[in-house]
Amino acid sequence: MSEKFKIGDTVYDVFSQKRGTIVGYREIGNRKEWQVFFSQNDRPFLNESFLELEQDCSIAELFQKAQFLGVDALKRILSFMKIKGDLTNIYYSMHNSAADFMAHQFKPVMKFIESTTGRLLIADEVGLGKTIEAMYIW
Repeated sequence: MSEKFKIGDTVYDVFSQKRGTIVGYREIGNRKEWQVFFSQNDRPFLNESFLELEQDCSIAELFQKAQFLGVDALKRILSFMKIKGDLTNIYYSMHNSAADFMAHQFKPVMKFIESTTGRLLIADEVGLGKTIEAMYIW
C-alpha cells in the first residue's frame, strides 16, 4: 500500500491553514492519523484527509490558492531577506518619494523584524524621519 505521507514531509492543514511537519502516525482501525508538528506545544494527530502535501509553490501561486503563511512565516522570510542582503533594494527601488534614505531610519525596521511582540514605539526628535521610519516598517 502506497503511503500518502512519510515522516519529514511538510504538510498543510486545510482547516487551520497551518503548515507543519509530519513527525509520526497512528492507526485506528482502517484509518490512519498523522502527527503534525506545528509549534513546540502543538503536535496534534490529524486525519490524512485533512492534510495536503506541501508543494513547492511561488508566492504568486500561494496567493492564488489563498494559502497565507501568517506572521511567523513573514518574520522568517524578512529575516532571510535581511541576512541575504537584498531587503534594502526594496526601499531604494520604490522611487515614489522625494525622501532620502538615511541609515538611522532603518534601525526601527530591524527592531520591528526582531521584536517578539510585533510592536514598536517610534519616538524621536522633530525632523529625524519618524514618518519615513513608519513607512519603511509598513
